[in-house]
This record gives sequence, structure tokens and C-alpha cells, in this order.
Amino acid sequence: MRELYNRPEKAIVVVSHSGFLRLGVTTHYFFNADYRIFDFEEVVDGEPLRLKQWASTKAGGLGWSWETTVKLGEGLPDPTAAAAVTPEETPKVPES
Repeated sequence: MRELYNRPEKAIVVVSHSGFLRLGVTTHYFFNADYRIFDFEEVVDGEPLRLKQWASTKAGGLGWSWETTVKLGEGLPDPTAAAAVTPEETPKVPES
């Protein structure tokens, strides 16, 4: 986010999977091909950057997305759980 904030452009388009944007960046749902418009909130020294959504895209720019939000990071995989999986527990891909 800091790298995007520091860019000189006035408008930046980010294309991504909805799950990543919802859980890792914005907390908002995105339905297929929908969009939202955000500005950065005023920067406070030492505080993380925050996004402020335009009122006109609260249900997505096409009106297809839910206005419900989720807690940032909620539902993301536990990075320590992957390290605990042994090779014997790793699912095997069937040979064709």
C-alpha cells in the first residue's frame, strides 16, 4: 500500500482476485467484473495507510457487490499450519 501511495499518478488501477482484495486490502466484497473506487485517508505519522471508499461505489461500481464488509485478514490461512504438514500428509496428484 505504501508503494501505491507514494506513486506520482493521480489514479491507479489495481486488478486482482476478489478474495485477495477483500481479505488482504479493502474488507469489501467484489463480484465478477465489479469495481470500487478508493482514496487514501489522510496520512497520520506512524499509522498504517487506510482506504476510504467513494460513496458511489458502496455496492460496487456496477451495483453487483455486497455492501457487507469483513475484518481485514479474517479467514486467511495460518502460515504456521503449512509448515506443520509433513510430506506424508500432502495430497498426491493422481497419475494420468
